Amino acid sequence: MLIQLATFMEGRLLTEGPEIAAQIRKEFLAAGQAPVTINRNLAVVRRQLSLSYRRWGWLDQPLHQHMQMLREAGERHIYLTRENVKALAAVWARTERLDGRRLSRYIPVLIRSNSRCG
Repeated sequence: MLIQLATFMEGRLLTEGPEIAAQIRKEFLAAGQAPVTINRNLAVVRRQLSLSYRRWGWLDQPLHQHMQMLREAGERHIYLTRENVKALAAVWARTERLDGRRLSRYIPVLIRSNSRCG
């Protein structure tokens, strides 16, 4: 990915960042790349511009704010079935025997309440 991006940026100034991003977006779309793939590449350019402005002082303007990302497809939601929950609890129960924790009894409650970690 970085080698591919380097071909767009080689010999260009940081101040051309938004134009470089537009070129990347256009050419990657023409090549049939998925929006999520294009956005990951654009994120590298955006981060470079952001650091150049905020941390290193190489830019006088926040050019990273002028980049437009592509709209990605909706989020993927996966819902567990009752069988999935039972299987997950069974795995935790086997693990508990090894380290003495008693977490498997909480798994169905956490899943039903849509609890999230992190």
